[in-house]
Amino acid sequence: MLRFALIAGTMVAMSIGSTQAATATFNNLPSFQAASSSLTLIDFETPGITSRVPIGSDYAALGVVFPNTNIYSQGGRPVSGRNSWATNTPRFFNATITISGITAIGVHNALNSSTSTLSAFDSADNLLGSVTSDSIASTLDFFGLTTMTDIARIEVNTVGPGWLLDDLYVGTADAAPVPLPGALGFLIAGLAGLGLVRARARRSES
Repeated sequence: MLRFALIAGTMVAMSIGSTQAATATFNNLPSFQAASSSLTLIDFETPGITSRVPIGSDYAALGVVFPNTNIYSQGGRPVSGRNSWATNTPRFFNATITISGITAIGVHNALNSSTSTLSAFDSADNLLGSVTSDSIASTLDFFGLTTMTDIARIEVNTVGPGWLLDDLYVGTADAAPVPLPGALGFLIAGLAGLGLVRARARRSES
């Protein structure tokens, strides 16, 4: 019975660790870049585009398609160039990821006076994780996340006087983060317990 309990405890600890480590969030671009690879930048600077034109499938070749409520804008504080990512639906942005293997995504909040939350979902529409902008101008208000599961779609919800985003990054997360210290402690304790059970079993056999 003791051995069974220790094995179960070890498995639970491993499960907790892997679940907690499945998603990592970032509020500055360099840290996000260090945790990702093969990043592609969508800067919304399509030549000849003016404000209020739907983005649509302009970036389908990069694996991202935008519903028609998502539009180009030439207002706010673009991170690069002149255009930003805006929306006709107040404070709500969304996009579909059309290629597999996208496990890292991040974007800049082009209005530091507003707070935005990025949420990523898998193909079954399960929430993979969320990250909120910190409204710090020195980081250009970047916010992003990485996950171990392919991202199928994203939403960005904004609270504040305006809503604009810019410079969307999509790519692949590097290796999964290590388990959190608490779960790691449970795992070590479980493994130590298993070793003690085996040692007692050997002594009883001799």
